[in-house]
Amino acid sequence: MALFPITSADTSEDHSIAGETFSVAKDTTPASNAELPFLLLKNPIGTAIGLNILSLVSSAIAHSGSPTGVQTVVRVYGDPTIISDGTVQPIHKQKIGAPNTTVMEAFSNPTVSAFGDLLDVWAVSSMGEAAEDDIIDYSLIATSGHNILVTTEGTVNGPSEIAVVIEWSEF
Repeated sequence: MALFPITSADTSEDHSIAGETFSVAKDTTPASNAELPFLLLKNPIGTAIGLNILSLVSSAIAHSGSPTGVQTVVRVYGDPTIISDGTVQPIHKQKIGAPNTTVMEAFSNPTVSAFGDLLDVWAVSSMGEAAEDDIIDYSLIATSGHNILVTTEGTVNGPSEIAVVIEWSEF
């Protein structure tokens, strides 16, 4: 029998097959020139479960009549200072029918007094009324009691809509 190293893709697939992969999705029209908290993913204190973010997918589309070249900046932070969680967001199993449930909690539009440690930043652009997708593969781990915050900031040429999907496994 040959042994092969486990790649992140193998691990992701293994977690999905075992029903240990989950996602949350949300869309918004970001405020121009203002960075605002958008999605909060919490790993509650006292869980024995780790959170491994596998991917972040973002998609931007300009509103009808907006100029081309609309851009939104998306940032990811660790351990923000949370004042209020915001609105509960549904978490979806990536294996439909799996008996596993997540211990993570997801919220939109939380109130924070500090964003936390900046972990990543990228610009999502739309060159018109067609969606442009960016898929960021991750291996970002948050242990018990640690949280992830995603912010959005509309920066160029007016209104656009952006959607963000976070996919993770639990171990």
